[in-house]
Amino acid sequence: MKREKSLFSYIYIFLASFIPLLLCSKCSFIYPFNDWYDINILFTIGKGMMTGKIPYVDFIDHKGPYCYLLTGLAYKFSHTTFAGIFIVEVICMFLFLLLINDTIKLYSDKNYFGLFPFVSFAIVSSRGFVHGGSMEELSLPILMFALYTLIRYIRKNEISYPVILLNGFLAGVLFWSKFTLVGLFLAWVILFAVFYIINKKYSELLKSAIIFLIGFIIATLPWIIYFTFKNSLNDFLGIYLINNIFGYTNEAKLSFNDKFELIIKCALKFYKTKGNLLITLPVFLGILGVVIFPSKKISLKERITALITFAITNLGIFYSGHAHDYYGLVSALFLVYFCILTVLIADKFKDKKLIDKFTNKPYIFAIVFVIGIVISLFISDNVYLIKYHKKDLPQYRFAKIISESDDKSILNYAFMDCGIYTVLDTVPEIREYCTTNLDYYGLVAKQQKFVDNKTTKYVITWNESPLNQDEVLNVYSNISNNYEIIELCHMVNEGSARTYTLWQRK
Repeated sequence: MKREKSLFSYIYIFLASFIPLLLCSKCSFIYPFNDWYDINILFTIGKGMMTGKIPYVDFIDHKGPYCYLLTGLAYKFSHTTFAGIFIVEVICMFLFLLLINDTIKLYSDKNYFGLFPFVSFAIVSSRGFVHGGSMEELSLPILMFALYTLIRYIRKNEISYPVILLNGFLAGVLFWSKFTLVGLFLAWVILFAVFYIINKKYSELLKSAIIFLIGFIIATLPWIIYFTFKNSLNDFLGIYLINNIFGYTNEAKLSFNDKFELIIKCALKFYKTKGNLLITLPVFLGILGVVIFPSKKISLKERITALITFAITNLGIFYSGHAHDYYGLVSALFLVYFCILTVLIADKFKDKKLIDKFTNKPYIFAIVFVIGIVISLFISDNVYLIKYHKKDLPQYRFAKIISESDDKSILNYAFMDCGIYTVLDTVPEIREYCTTNLDYYGLVAKQQKFVDNKTTKYVITWNESPLNQDEVLNVYSNISNNYEIIELCHMVNEGSARTYTLWQRK
């Protein structure tokens, strides 16, 4: 009977992972394409790695190498779609919900099936989810594992060395993916150190610290070896660490007080955004509830842990001083506290038969699931794209023209990777083939030299508003001397109509 119940739990969790992502992620096969610039640049560089190119040397970008490894493997699965990324999304959501379920089991032996679809639909229909496939989204199971092991240690006073080693390794993976995501691991290390010191486990603290560090080193060594072998270690460390810290962040030159104020402003922008309320309201309600809820089932350590992990995680994700919509998606991790609060409240009811009607019954899962589908179809920023066909998208319209030429060299002028290389299954021939948020104007200056020298046969430009051909020519008079417009396309992206223009060398 227990095995049967466990099987059904896995089925519910899988459905709560697969269906929401199917409906709301642009990586899903019901969408014609994921036109998000970030995921396309990662896919292009990952593809380049798989074909012998070197990140930071042959392509300019500032994400970590594990991002490129992931998208490179996804490229091996499908060369011109994001099917591989979609599979990773489903796996990550499944593991995330599974770990939330394991955390709930620390407080109750009942099955709260309705919480699974609530959590997943809250995430995928939020503004912070953006287009699907962000590192913030894919990091959720890693961060949830760390939080689960921390809560489990507090409740059971036990943690094994292999688990500490794994946490160190996962911290390393996130650090070399996007180091702003490791705030929770910093809190994890601080809290474990405090707990060990309080319990006077000094030798255990030293052993655990060494084991955690070994795990981190295991995640680091492959990239030190790889870039050393490729004679590009300085490029790797210079761009990913030095430039990210001192070039990308708005706050690098600010005073401590100004930095902190900027971080708070960025965090508030995310949490006050209407499109994120399905995450932010339950998160704040859950953390506040866990902190003040009058129950012997939750200790002072757990209450303090909820506050500290939330605070330090947010310091990490908004450290850069930027407030991109997807940065705050990491806060969905703390939906686990809403789930814990639900369990604590349910435990207070004296009528246990009534509680059983709302916990162990599959129909509660079905009701929440249907409500989640309806709400997501109304509020998700992505579902508009489902009605389009590939032939409507500029990426496929431009690719049809370019594919007929022997020379397929393309420059994304003054904007990020629009996905044309993904559709064509080609690799850029120039390092600054697109721009990034790192030294934007410096990159545009280099690109202008490519335009002046007619380096690529094609140039693609992008505008935030719908323009006609004459207006485009007027905006890009610095291009029109050497290139002519051969195709112009208007397409909605991130809520407004954009103008995509394909230019060909004269």
